[in-house]
Amino acid sequence: MKNILLTFWLTAFASVAAFAQSGTIKGAVKDKTTGEEIIGANVLITGTTSGAATDVFGNFEFKAAAGAQSVTVSYIGYKDWTGTVTVTAGGTSTLNVNLDPDLVELEGVVIKSKAERSGSEVLLLEQKKAATMVENIGVKEMAVKGVSNVEDGLTKMSGIAKVGSKGVYVRGLGDRYNSATLNGLPVPATNPDMKMIPLSIFPTDVVEAISVSKTFNATQYGDFGGATIDIATKTYPEDPFLSVGVGASGNSIITGKDFKTFQDGQFERLGFSGNGRENTVNDRNVPPASETAGDPFKTGFTPTTTQAPVGFDFNIRGGNKFDVGSEGQIGFIASVAHENDFDYKGGSRRNLNAQAVELNNFQRDEYTYSTLTTALLGVNYQLNPKHDFTYNLLFANTSDNTTSELFGYVQDVAANDILIRRNTYVQSQLLTNQLLGEHLLNDSETLALDWGVSYSTTNRIEPDRRQNSFRVNSEKLLQLNASQNHRFWSDMDEDEIAAKTGLVWKHGETTEGEAKGTASFGYQGKYKGRQMQNYQYNMRAAGDGLNQIISPNNPDEFFNDENYLKGNYSYSNGIDVAQHEFEADMNVHGIYGSYDYNINDRFKALVGVRYENGLQEVRFRNLRNSYDDPYQISQYKTNDILPSLSLKYAYTDKSNFRFAFSKTLTRPGMREIIPFQYQDVDGNLFEGNRELENSTNYNLDMKWEIFPNSGELFSVSLFGKKIYDAIELTQLAQGGGNLFTYTNTEEANVAGAEIEFNKNLENVFGDAFQGLSVGLNATYLYSEIVLKEGDPKSEILTNKTRQLQGASPYLINANLAYNKEVGKWNTTFSGVFNMFGDRVYSAGQQGAGDIYEKAVPKFDFVWRNTFSEKWSIDMKVKNILNPEIQRYQQEFGDRSIQDQTVDSFHEGVSFSVGVSYIIK
Repeated sequence: MKNILLTFWLTAFASVAAFAQSGTIKGAVKDKTTGEEIIGANVLITGTTSGAATDVFGNFEFKAAAGAQSVTVSYIGYKDWTGTVTVTAGGTSTLNVNLDPDLVELEGVVIKSKAERSGSEVLLLEQKKAATMVENIGVKEMAVKGVSNVEDGLTKMSGIAKVGSKGVYVRGLGDRYNSATLNGLPVPATNPDMKMIPLSIFPTDVVEAISVSKTFNATQYGDFGGATIDIATKTYPEDPFLSVGVGASGNSIITGKDFKTFQDGQFERLGFSGNGRENTVNDRNVPPASETAGDPFKTGFTPTTTQAPVGFDFNIRGGNKFDVGSEGQIGFIASVAHENDFDYKGGSRRNLNAQAVELNNFQRDEYTYSTLTTALLGVNYQLNPKHDFTYNLLFANTSDNTTSELFGYVQDVAANDILIRRNTYVQSQLLTNQLLGEHLLNDSETLALDWGVSYSTTNRIEPDRRQNSFRVNSEKLLQLNASQNHRFWSDMDEDEIAAKTGLVWKHGETTEGEAKGTASFGYQGKYKGRQMQNYQYNMRAAGDGLNQIISPNNPDEFFNDENYLKGNYSYSNGIDVAQHEFEADMNVHGIYGSYDYNINDRFKALVGVRYENGLQEVRFRNLRNSYDDPYQISQYKTNDILPSLSLKYAYTDKSNFRFAFSKTLTRPGMREIIPFQYQDVDGNLFEGNRELENSTNYNLDMKWEIFPNSGELFSVSLFGKKIYDAIELTQLAQGGGNLFTYTNTEEANVAGAEIEFNKNLENVFGDAFQGLSVGLNATYLYSEIVLKEGDPKSEILTNKTRQLQGASPYLINANLAYNKEVGKWNTTFSGVFNMFGDRVYSAGQQGAGDIYEKAVPKFDFVWRNTFSEKWSIDMKVKNILNPEIQRYQQEFGDRSIQDQTVDSFHEGVSFSVGVSYIIK
């Protein structure tokens, strides 16, 4: 650590020393004939690569050594300009340049480049010009804010929060209300309990930009409640490169300390289970001991204790482009990355009844080793300026190896020496292939066609989950119910085929050179098929095994071939015979038409309508069926007309007023309609409801936005939603436990306001604040669920009206960044803060109060330094405040009882350092 700090301060000192001998050159580049700003012009110290490119307003700014400097300005289609400017140490020199068009060079020029969308300036320009309300974040901004994956990147945007393992919530609406696309095409979820793919599997290394549409338009799938999130991956670079990066990470509460785990698979350290956790029985029933040579399962129940090392990450990326013929080019980018991490959660967990009496009270120790491996290939082929083809391949493999230990009190046995230990290994894989095309169909470029097809496969396995429950003092198994000691296997496969095609016709021209009107027509469709198999084998001590000592520290002394053959313990089928497998399909076909019309130079309207046909089919067996019975089939067919309207009024050249209204729907996820029972670690059961119906959503948004300068934004939004037949998770009491299922509630109401701004402080306070910028987005949210009167499924819930699950009354994200650049030196320091208000984690029932997640403030620090054209180093310190993560339960049947903490832990302060080197 001392060496790291020494390197940090020496580099920072060298950066400051270099800055002290330099000054700033700033100005604008315009077309000499028209006076229009030129975007992307190169402004360089003559004969070097030091300088900057002009932004979306034609402005530039960069550091240069003190003294007389020769500057060259160039842009394709214009004559180069060269002049001299005198730079004073610590001062600012202004240079405004008007370029002469090069009419000779313009003739026959073929532009072979692509738009660079990773910078905030370009993305804000897209947001300003768009007819719809869209928010973007680019990879450069995510890097400054210390973001390592798409899910974390979204939480830096207004109205978006991460709710534990439940994924991303947009304006209080969770997984079932949001959808994700990859380059405009849908991708399947890798978790059978989720509707949207976990966005944490997408590292920022493979992403160019993320776009979030919180308002609906007809070109999007109609399954829209909170937002549509599109991830645009990289395709190829403008300049060839090859880079290698390595990094290390740690955590204040686990690195170098005891870490319990089970490592059974051949390559689990890399995130691949191999065959170490195979189900050697692979049948509904385990053969009796008389037919085996011992215990048929070869993995044990005794964890291994090691010292948690630092995490490690590695990546290699490269790309290039080549001319093909006189007009074409081909470019590619490839990336391979791997990272692993060690995590620990230690704290308390307990469950209470409606009178706040403890049902159990545990000390929790949870150890998780996680990995992420990704590979990306993007190939772009430009046949000529009118025809463009892109192929994308994305592979992602995630794994979580979690060992959980709960020790403490259980009311059912009136004992406080209960130990429950479970090892869960989950591996998910995604392979996506995409082919996309863009075509200009006439010479005037007023008619365009785009299309895309994709084929995705996902696989999620939970192999050889093992659980034991012990009476520690007596060293016996706890056997209150059959599933307290078990092994479990699960295997889910899913295929998804998607296609889209759209025709765009532009006509007329405004005074600003835009099309007067744009008509769009198209088709979008997707097919998803899922198959899932489950096996569970419950264990019981029997015969002489009931009297044998079973040590919780080494249970494998009992669970061995000798005791199995003697009949001292046995296995039995732990899942109802008809519930081992199911199949499900989902088909969606949509056609749309929309018209974007510039009523005048300031007023724009976009009106659209979408027709969508949907079919969900589940093939299953009920609990009363036998395994050999044919599948029962449940179908749900829908036909929906979904209108949308968006209005934009450009009050000034740098400000817009926006209005949007739409009707959309929310389809239940596959897991929510499948009548399959899944048992969690606490013994509760979850089962889908095949009678669920789609929700109908009416959405209203208003927004005022200002773009003061390049890269700056100020906006205020008001929004509201009315959701009919909203889908909610409900809890039903039944003998021996609780059953969670899903139902359509009567309605949900959501309303709120958002404010967002990004500002360069130099533009406010002068050169003394040069390089300093601040960003803030905040959301106030009102939400309410109204339950159906007289519905027995909702009558048992304690509160008949409450805020939406996962919805916070407020969200705050703020950042302060400082950037300095001199020649090859570029240093950025940034602090990032975020906080959410108390939010509902789960709804209480039968007099027990709702469980809330307590507000948590988080602060991260990021330091990035590029000190040559080839070397860069990054350092991050995250969760510096290390607050207590806490859930509490309130409003018990006896209202005099105070709020009770039911779950609490600390995540620790994490730190990481990474070094990258550009080979070429």
